[in-house]
Amino acid sequence: MFARLRWVGLLGMLPLAACAPDEFRGIEIRYMAWGNPQQLKLEKQFCEEFSKTHPGIRVKFIQTPSSAYGNKMILMLASRTAPDVMRVDHYNFPALVAKDYFHPLDDLIAKDSVYKTSDYFPGAVEEGRYKEKLFGVNVLFGAPSIYYNKELLKKAGLEEPYALWKRGEWNWDTFLRYAKALTTRDAKGKPLTYGCFINDLPFRMAVVYSFGGNIMRDGKVALTDGKAKEAFRFLHELRFKHRVEPTVAQAANSAFTFDSGKLGMQIDWMGITPRLRDAAKFDWDVCPMPMKPGGTTLVKGNQLVMSAESKHPEAAWEFMKYMTGPEVERKLYVELRRCFPTRKDVALSPEYLRSGDQPPHHLDAFVDSVQRGRILPITSRWSEWTTEFNSGMEPVFNGTQKNLDAGLAEAQRRANATLAVREGL
Repeated sequence: MFARLRWVGLLGMLPLAACAPDEFRGIEIRYMAWGNPQQLKLEKQFCEEFSKTHPGIRVKFIQTPSSAYGNKMILMLASRTAPDVMRVDHYNFPALVAKDYFHPLDDLIAKDSVYKTSDYFPGAVEEGRYKEKLFGVNVLFGAPSIYYNKELLKKAGLEEPYALWKRGEWNWDTFLRYAKALTTRDAKGKPLTYGCFINDLPFRMAVVYSFGGNIMRDGKVALTDGKAKEAFRFLHELRFKHRVEPTVAQAANSAFTFDSGKLGMQIDWMGITPRLRDAAKFDWDVCPMPMKPGGTTLVKGNQLVMSAESKHPEAAWEFMKYMTGPEVERKLYVELRRCFPTRKDVALSPEYLRSGDQPPHHLDAFVDSVQRGRILPITSRWSEWTTEFNSGMEPVFNGTQKNLDAGLAEAQRRANATLAVREGL
């Protein structure tokens, strides 16, 4: 979708922000973010627009490829040469904020007559807190939702999941019934289409939440507990009992992806909308994940943070406020559907909820998912224990470990053994 847009003049349609306060004169701040070429081009234009509407502040944009971003950011933070403002994936945020690399924002917000944390979804604000202080403002935020192939549904004679959700009839039993109906094979038993695919760890954790389970308890991984185990059993049976999900090998060669048109339903982030609009050659739409009683879904974003070494924290805050303000959010999330708005007024606006001529057509499904979401228990040890847990679960989901209970218990043991070792050792 990005390729079709006329970038020139896009940001000229944004309302002009208030001019910079008188004390800003000849200040340069640096901003660093990652992304694909289209995303980086857009970020650069935001920087240029901010500099025009805040004539006392110039933003120098440091464009960094995704593959090099993490290492470069850590080196710059450790050497105290980091840019004034940078985007941090929330998977990395807890480990970095604990090292005092970031400037707390509470005092700046307290002096700001415009910015209010109550304007934002609670999960978006909560992710940026550390030890009861706010260090990050959320961008590229959202929750997992179910993407479904409308053409495959029509062939199977199935009503759209969104309609069932609106009537309160969308549940995991119905999801399984749909997945079975959307899985087809030829006369020799060779699969032609599969009903669903739920593979990555965050989406499996979203299913745990939707079953009413928890990931952690008292600082330990608790995925063998009742509701969490029930969720993993459901996921395991999708692939090996009901055979409605492609195996890892089948998914790896792209034979059965949602983009290919050979997959009926997929759980994914809201941010894939622009790519699907370009790649999918069929009609598709979205609905929330099913929820069991007491179930939720999850939300996650990235953080805009300010370096603790910034010489111009007030100017840096003006830029951070602009990047999470209504003008930029309308451009990113209403026009481009890049992710989900962090601002409630944008997400609930008629402009956002209006479907337009391209999918998805049911944006209220995204709103419901975020409103019912809770954040992941991401700490500085997240990458350590999830790596061990994934390694332990790999035999379970590739079929070499037939006993789910034993495999899940071993994966949890490995994860908790990692957490038992003091960080850094």
